[in-house]
Amino acid sequence: MATETPKITRQRELEAEINFLVPRLVMSGATFVVVHGAVARGTARADSKLNLIVVAASELPFKERQEYFRDKFKGREPLEMVVYTAAEFNRAKEESTLVRHAMREGRVVYSPERG
Repeated sequence: MATETPKITRQRELEAEINFLVPRLVMSGATFVVVHGAVARGTARADSKLNLIVVAASELPFKERQEYFRDKFKGREPLEMVVYTAAEFNRAKEESTLVRHAMREGRVVYSPERG
């Protein structure tokens, strides 16, 4: 039986974290979630973190929203998450290099169409 490499093991750990987080994000108002970076590319290393872009309904100002979601979703794995409202996300798709790159090379892990 072949032994998994640390790279494959880390990728699986972070994929499991996605499966753990997405339903909880949806229960907290997320309508769209994209994973980007090494996990989306399938190249996670031992020091890789989970990078997410989340669209969620929220009345909180941008900075407070980031803090709220960061604190609420501190988990088992290092997580970098940016949370936009739908209007902010639509603007960011035009104005933000990060969002354009994530939409081009990332992987949608939750959307209303995908479920």
